Amino acid sequence: TYTRNIRFNKKNFRELIKMVGDYSEIGLLLSKEALLSKRQMKLEKRRIEGINNKQLSAVRCSKHMQSLPEHYREMIQFEMKNDYSMGYPEYLGFRAGTCTPFNFYDLDYETITPLLIHPICAQASAFETSASDEKELNHELDTFFEMKEAVERVNGNFVFSFRNKSVTGKGQDQGQWKQFFRELVND
Repeated sequence: TYTRNIRFNKKNFRELIKMVGDYSEIGLLLSKEALLSKRQMKLEKRRIEGINNKQLSAVRCSKHMQSLPEHYREMIQFEMKNDYSMGYPEYLGFRAGTCTPFNFYDLDYETITPLLIHPICAQASAFETSASDEKELNHELDTFFEMKEAVERVNGNFVFSFRNKSVTGKGQDQGQWKQFFRELVND
């Protein structure tokens, strides 16, 4: 209902997931429905594992994540090991205050959990809000690359999150970030 993406049952999409999964680790973007229902979360996890024939270890929550502790506990219950949800949706910077992955500490139970949180530095939506003003966009991009250099100097992890539509040429931004992402990955 809330998630508009490529359907998981399309043959070409399943083949693409399998091919990418054969050469690198893949993860799952949980839908809003999965964040509202443990049953749906389990179903989505089983689907991706069935396509890839591997146990899922990485997950990211959609922007609808409301309660970090509850969702993180559910991820732990379903044996998800790595989370890539900790980031600001529309701002540059580390929401967690660090560029180094850390284990989720459950304050309610006062325990360190096995779920490893990978802080996100930026998301594509951070650039889309300033895309109409070229000067502001250039400033955002300069800040982005300064942050990338600073993270590299301390041997941190520079995690950048983008959406499928950012590189497909479909949707509001018409794939304008495709070349940017290529340069970022090749850098």
